[in-house]
Amino acid sequence: MLMISVIVPVYNTEQYLPRCIESILSQSFTDFELLLIDDGSTDGSGAICDEYAKKDYRIRVFHQENQGSAASRQFGFEKAKGLYITSVDSDDWVESQYLESLVNIADNDCSDLVMGAYYIDRGCDRTIVANKPSGLEVTAWQRDFLGHKCHAGMPNKLIRKSVFKRGYAVPKYDYYEDMLISVSYLESCHKLSYCPDASYHYCVNENSMTQKKNVLFRAKCLEEMLRNLQDLCAYLPESKYVELEQVIYDCVNVEKIRILEEYPNDYEAYRGLFREWFPKSYSIRKVKGLTTCCRYLALKGIGWPYRLCVAHSR
Repeated sequence: MLMISVIVPVYNTEQYLPRCIESILSQSFTDFELLLIDDGSTDGSGAICDEYAKKDYRIRVFHQENQGSAASRQFGFEKAKGLYITSVDSDDWVESQYLESLVNIADNDCSDLVMGAYYIDRGCDRTIVANKPSGLEVTAWQRDFLGHKCHAGMPNKLIRKSVFKRGYAVPKYDYYEDMLISVSYLESCHKLSYCPDASYHYCVNENSMTQKKNVLFRAKCLEEMLRNLQDLCAYLPESKYVELEQVIYDCVNVEKIRILEEYPNDYEAYRGLFREWFPKSYSIRKVKGLTTCCRYLALKGIGWPYRLCVAHSR
């Protein structure tokens, strides 16, 4: 049985894709397969995938109509043959010891999941992120993901495939799909481990989905975030939902405040989303620190969040 399946969802990244694929094929640990999921690319990405598949037997390429990153990743999970699964974004790259450092810890600790430190690359600037969890308990990791203290994305993690077979929430939307998957599959994990060695490079691409600055696009992302987190709450056991309720509320409201701060003059365009207090009706007083945030924004001349806060606290 193969040890590791590496899943790479691909969509219109021909500029970065060769670097990504080459970095995976150059791994010091060689017992892996590489699944390239071409999600209906309209540039040369699909052809690049096919060319590499001709050169290396470990590569399997799948072409599909555009369905989004969530569906591509899900397809990869279903096709993976490895004992462990990891994912690499097609505009990122990994150092040669990436797989070896993660699988060694997984084997030694009999881990269901190993999460590592990583780099953020912005052109010539590079920053290391420790990404160290506050503890090795499942709930601690879930809180760290939802609170953005650790990266919830599928990359820079090695996950035992049996975890996915035990179950997880399947995302319906692209934005926040990693959060939905990661927090839900943690429910099926027994042993968690941390790798302090950074070998994954997140490359900040100004054209990527998360970097777009259009207010209507951000509003759409917020809506998808709400929907995915709503599905997460439905998936979690009632006892776990109660434990995570506060951090989920804070997670959503931090995103709302961030958009309000960036686009104070465009509030009307997405006003309805801000009235939808996710995932059910609740008092604004339950959201720790939000009143302070609203007053801070009000002092900067952004009045809507403060008035909204006052209205909901009555």
